[in-house]
Amino acid sequence: MGYTGGTIQSLALYVTTSTAYMYDRVTIEMACTNQDQFNSTAFTPTTNMVQVYNSSNVNPTNNGWHVFNISDYDWDGVSNLIIQICAQEDNLGNVGSESVRYTTTSPAYRCMYYTSTTIASCAQATGSRTTLRPNMRFSICEETVSNPLYTWTPSSGLNSNTVANPTATPAT
Repeated sequence: MGYTGGTIQSLALYVTTSTAYMYDRVTIEMACTNQDQFNSTAFTPTTNMVQVYNSSNVNPTNNGWHVFNISDYDWDGVSNLIIQICAQEDNLGNVGSESVRYTTTSPAYRCMYYTSTTIASCAQATGSRTTLRPNMRFSICEETVSNPLYTWTPSSGLNSNTVANPTATPAT
């Protein structure tokens, strides 16, 4: 992703097709992991995750980024992220049908899903693996380092080995 870590403050999905359906309860859970793909159909238990979003009446719109302003999530910049988005309806049988932009990750299974119109789906232990991963956009507040210490080695030919931008003079 090109980030060095920091606090994730929002995530967004680009909705390409929307039924203008109002989702009753939407939650987002996040966790850091060293996994780079799903090797089985078992979901990561939410007890191992942090809930960063909980809202009712979510209504994605067509052809645009739908931003979820989440509770701050501190990411180390090294680990992979597991992000679980769950929409659960108060009246079973109601269903929306949104499509989002995605990237194919074949042959690696980097996404899982579960869909049902007859049972509460957020608590399911297993789902289906897919190589279609939704594209996401993150807003990250990167930590700035104040008063960094520099040490350049080798230091021969430098006007200083403890400044950010030393001047180098080649040996003659």
